[in-house]
Amino acid sequence: MQQRYIVLGTLALVATLSNGAIAQTITSATITEIIEGNQVFIQNRQARINETARQREQVRTGESRTELRFSNQAIARLGRNSVLTVGQCGAQVQRGSMLANGAVPSCSSQVTAAVRGTTYLFEIDDDGEENISVLEGEVEVRRLPGSDKDDDDATRGQEEMFRIRAGDRLIRSRRQGRTIVRAISDREFDSVLSGQLFSGFRRSLPSRSIDRIEQVYRRQFPNRRFPLRTAAATLLNPNRGHFTLAVQQDRPKLREVIARVSLVSRRGNGYLPERFVGDFLMPINRPVQFIRGLNPEDRVVVRIFDPQGQRLLGYSELELLDDQAAAFIILPNRQNLGVARTVIGLDRDRDGSIDRDERGSFYSFFTQLEDFENDFLNTQVRFLTPSQVQDLEFRDELASKVIPFDLLVNYPPSFTRGTFPVVNRTLRIFGTTIDPVLRTVPFRSVQPIRVPANRILSVDVPVSILRYRR
Repeated sequence: MQQRYIVLGTLALVATLSNGAIAQTITSATITEIIEGNQVFIQNRQARINETARQREQVRTGESRTELRFSNQAIARLGRNSVLTVGQCGAQVQRGSMLANGAVPSCSSQVTAAVRGTTYLFEIDDDGEENISVLEGEVEVRRLPGSDKDDDDATRGQEEMFRIRAGDRLIRSRRQGRTIVRAISDREFDSVLSGQLFSGFRRSLPSRSIDRIEQVYRRQFPNRRFPLRTAAATLLNPNRGHFTLAVQQDRPKLREVIARVSLVSRRGNGYLPERFVGDFLMPINRPVQFIRGLNPEDRVVVRIFDPQGQRLLGYSELELLDDQAAAFIILPNRQNLGVARTVIGLDRDRDGSIDRDERGSFYSFFTQLEDFENDFLNTQVRFLTPSQVQDLEFRDELASKVIPFDLLVNYPPSFTRGTFPVVNRTLRIFGTTIDPVLRTVPFRSVQPIRVPANRILSVDVPVSILRYRR
């Protein structure tokens, strides 16, 4: 085993190379991409694509971001207001943020080193605080003795070593004079993967690196969707957000129900107002396809009425996925309970069922209506916790042959935290601020669309929304 060291600011990164290979010396860094303007400079001269910074030359960004390719083919991305110097043996960050992918070495007067097969984020803020987040691979950090004038008496003159595994973050606080290593939180990981060093670049990182980052992410957060796959799906996948919806009963007591469908689109950290898509008179167990104008993390609200539109039977919300999905709202055999189970999962082959190899994108939960028999407009709903679900005597009635997993309760992350959580809360179904058509019983304002029993009805969501808006 060989060990190689990287000095970044006052820290030395150490990586173990199992094959004993010596990384090629970096002699230059070529600018391969500039986004958000043209504020990228080499030695204070405005730089262009394909210009090269040589050893001891500085690359600086203003309000722009840039990607560099080193002479050994490793990649670095600089965020806004960042400074990097191409040293005699690599890259040295003086300010801002750098995402490194591959063998991105650096140097100081004390050590020379290389890192191979690692993707990590290195940040220095205006106060000199240093963070190193390892997204895949494993590195060690060596802080050189006497490298920080703010060291306390206990650490001054001592060399500190830290091992940072994939999914961990090192934080060096100069103000407190100490270094800690802890796990990257889900919000921090999401912020990095959706932040300025990943989003907007024309080329992605090598697929093998993305795959390894995804493995780390899924290991640490098994119930969350990997942000990079979601972002790619949003840009490239024509089936993003599309879904089929079916209302089911184990032993059908109803031939059909009315499903009132509306869309709540995600925008930034919030949601747009609820928009009416339509009332659909659906045969039990017969799916309807919804397409176009849909994106991952949008929410679809479904209110279930009896065929005459006089009684409310159930309520649910769906969070849409990064590919075609199959969604099922399952009603109990007894109609007066106001309970429903919602199940949604990926259906990449578009056969109307949930894919059995997509457990990571499978959600299942239960809702229960309150006061729905007495006052239509004041009806409330609760999204049940796992302990409340265990108390349901008729839970087995809410099963389904199309569900490939045994998970009873597995909520999308945004349902439990974030800007609009719903779990363990009581919500009004017919709020006073929603579109008036959503506050009326079926047949009164619009005629439900009858779903044919012999073919799949496909609903163009934007067209349907505009029809009712007019």
